Amino acid sequence: MRPSKITGVVCLLLSLSACGYRAAPLTFQEKQTVSDMTANLKTRCIGRYLIDVPADVFVDEWRTKVQGIVVEAHPMSQEEYVETIAAREKELKARKTQAGWTFLSANGKAWDEGSRYFIRLRDNALTDVRKVIEAYKWHNGYLIKVEAPATDEETSVYVRENPRPKVLRNNVRENTYAVFALLQRIRGRGEDEIPSEPGFCFNGGFVPGKTGDGEEIKRVFRLRKTPDVTIEFRTDTDIADAKSLLQRGGEINAVISQNDDMKTLRKGVVDLPGLKAEEWLLAMPLLPKDIPGHRFMLEANATIGSTKTPAVTLEMENGASSKYTEDKETGVTNVVKASLSVGEAMAFWDVISRTLRPRPNGF
Repeated sequence: MRPSKITGVVCLLLSLSACGYRAAPLTFQEKQTVSDMTANLKTRCIGRYLIDVPADVFVDEWRTKVQGIVVEAHPMSQEEYVETIAAREKELKARKTQAGWTFLSANGKAWDEGSRYFIRLRDNALTDVRKVIEAYKWHNGYLIKVEAPATDEETSVYVRENPRPKVLRNNVRENTYAVFALLQRIRGRGEDEIPSEPGFCFNGGFVPGKTGDGEEIKRVFRLRKTPDVTIEFRTDTDIADAKSLLQRGGEINAVISQNDDMKTLRKGVVDLPGLKAEEWLLAMPLLPKDIPGHRFMLEANATIGSTKTPAVTLEMENGASSKYTEDKETGVTNVVKASLSVGEAMAFWDVISRTLRPRPNGF
């Protein structure tokens, strides 16, 4: 991914080019650990790709955009959905704003039976120009939510009181149409469902159809037994970098040479089914307590990102801190050592990363 997608020096470190590393043969116990971790893999559909991950992972974080519009899905019964939407309507109608502004400007039924939409001001809005269009429906055991921003200067009280010498913008109507059209296409999807038709998988849902601009997904899996081990997958149709992962290596040699705790374990080209990828495996301290750990990264389509060849990044951390590794009373991370040895981490990575492939008929 391009450097803007990752923070500061960490991005550069992930692009490191340096000497290789020869891991010692795994001990019997290390082999058993990796065998146990990979004994029960399940195929997951993410975006238009497939990857096999341990069955006991849970989804720690996700973000999805289709046509540049945010989509999400949450499992719930139809009765819970009705109650949730009623509570949301009550909440929005009760919101107060500066005198003269209207917080909830429209609400009602979208295109599908049982669907609802709300057009409201942004939270903590400084003016009444910026709007949010949010729409909901229930399908196949999931609440589906679609949300997009909009601008309305034509009916804005703020603009009327603070006139500007320009043409007034108003894209509420067109953006509402786009939200309704996308909402109508989405269906709820269980984690074990692997669609056979073209379309885009996200956490709890599926958008059927050919690939297009504005498709972006981020999904972070965390291992239940060792929550400091994470697997993060991202794709984006709107990214095309000037340099690939390996080509960016020369820019960081000076940085790595200044830190004795960072080391390249392995780097090179990886041939995956339907993908030409590059990987970089790095040993490095992980924040916030500088735990000696590992960050592994794989990229594909970095320089040719498009709707047909979206940029793909797979990343793994071993020794990562999060709310799942914090002491419940103090809130301080209790990670004092990465769960996996360097050999275990590399072996586990080699199993998981090599299963990444485009979903058949996904595009």
